[in-house]
Amino acid sequence: MGFKLAIRYIKKYKMRSFVIFLSFLLSIIIICTNGILSQTANKIALEEELSRNRSQISVHDVNQDIISYLEKNPNVENLKIEKLLDASSEFSKYRINLIALDNLKTVNSMQGDFDKSKEKSSRNLYVSGELPKNSNEVVLQKWALNTLEKNIGDSIEFKSYFSGKDVKKKIVGFVEDSDMAKENAIFDLYTVETQKNISKYNTVGIELKDNKDMYKNTEDINSMLKSKFKLDEKNISINKSLLEAYENDGDTPMELIKIMISSVIFAALIVFSTYMVSMRKRVEDIGILRALGIMKKDIIAMITYEIFTVFLLALVLGIGVSLYISKKINLSG
Repeated sequence: MGFKLAIRYIKKYKMRSFVIFLSFLLSIIIICTNGILSQTANKIALEEELSRNRSQISVHDVNQDIISYLEKNPNVENLKIEKLLDASSEFSKYRINLIALDNLKTVNSMQGDFDKSKEKSSRNLYVSGELPKNSNEVVLQKWALNTLEKNIGDSIEFKSYFSGKDVKKKIVGFVEDSDMAKENAIFDLYTVETQKNISKYNTVGIELKDNKDMYKNTEDINSMLKSKFKLDEKNISINKSLLEAYENDGDTPMELIKIMISSVIFAALIVFSTYMVSMRKRVEDIGILRALGIMKKDIIAMITYEIFTVFLLALVLGIGVSLYISKKINLSG
């Protein structure tokens, strides 16, 4: 009975019901639109950080014991081990590093990219060419290839910083650009090395599993490297911006919470004001209903159903409008 009375009441007082509906609708649109846009912004920020550097921790000049510890750590998702084999001399026109990628995880994931018709991987984004088969073959980033005016199949030469001799390598492929290397104008030549020994100059990128304890896991690994393995603090780099991007991704910013609370208060005030204005007429109607034998619980149910019905209609329409507005804003941005 309560629901039927609510429908009749909504039809009878269309203007009052429309004002309540409109207040709910505007509040829902504000809340949902801001929520969607906020989450989109967080995801974009995370993607930008990942394009720069996927590692939460970077460690320099490590030994085999540290590698073994990291490989067994359950919180580590992936290790990217780079060995600096050579570099261009300080008198060279370009800053060139010859880097051997570890033959365990990194090289295996690279080979998987080529075996899948050069599809993009989450860790190594290969665009074209072949995987180096020996230390005389290299791949480099696309921007570097264009800057050097080289093509696949050409050779690249530089004077070695370590030996002082001329070094010549064959280009067999190119990879997607790294923003960090591009900004610093560093030409990284990637090759393979079959030997599993850790050279003196190396960098290990540690990618952690994405979970709520990422900050804690980062601190635990950092503490272990310094305490147990006596690694100098200057050889450990924490990617704080990436950690913050992960933390923000999926979280609700304080600004959004404030907007949501304000919207709820706004809607409540509108509904309350509308009900107060029509309270005199409501008292008369409720008195008539009571005189007709309608029980008090049915009247309370009628008011509840009325509010719920209007809110439900506003919720469905509000979510649809919010998705449309957010989509348009994202496309225009």
